[in-house]
Amino acid sequence: TWSDLSRKALKVRWLWQNATDGDKSWHGLTLPVDKEVKAIFVASTSIKIGNGKSFSFWHDHWLHGEIPSVSFPLLYKHCNRRQITVSEGLTDNLWIRLIKRNPDEALLREFVDLWHILQSINICELEDEVCWKWTANGTYCAQSAYNLQFYGRVSSPFLNIIWQIKIPPKIKMFAWLVVQGKCLTADNLARRKWPHDPVCPL
Repeated sequence: TWSDLSRKALKVRWLWQNATDGDKSWHGLTLPVDKEVKAIFVASTSIKIGNGKSFSFWHDHWLHGEIPSVSFPLLYKHCNRRQITVSEGLTDNLWIRLIKRNPDEALLREFVDLWHILQSINICELEDEVCWKWTANGTYCAQSAYNLQFYGRVSSPFLNIIWQIKIPPKIKMFAWLVVQGKCLTADNLARRKWPHDPVCPL
């Protein structure tokens, strides 16, 4: 529904502020966002590593747009510490020393692949940067986060067609409510906290 899309767009803002505003009281804490919101943020931002202190080595998409824990799942599971920053992981190759003993062949392949990629990463004294892809100034915009969720969808003139069909007005109104997801079905009644039977009688 439209409200769900708006809610996701606003939750993406939490992730944006967490990455760009270190003065927030909740900066660095785990935010209550679902996988879809996280995916929107990852798809909408690019990270440029400076000192590597603002982003997680394993959980953020700083590695040429990839999340190391997703791209190298076996290696991630075989680590002793997972809550380290990019700076901590790269300094003196700490990420290597945190790998548990007795890796198997598949894990060693992931290790070599990650090691090769990391050779092109250099940390410096500059601050880390994150850029929003859908605005000219590279800054988060709620409208762009909302519109992003419609990419790839097929538009339909069904809403306009409803009012042109020669049927009784009350049926037109009901069809319009159905398309909008506003009918008082059990799920909508539950959201409004109205009394309802959670089990469909049919």
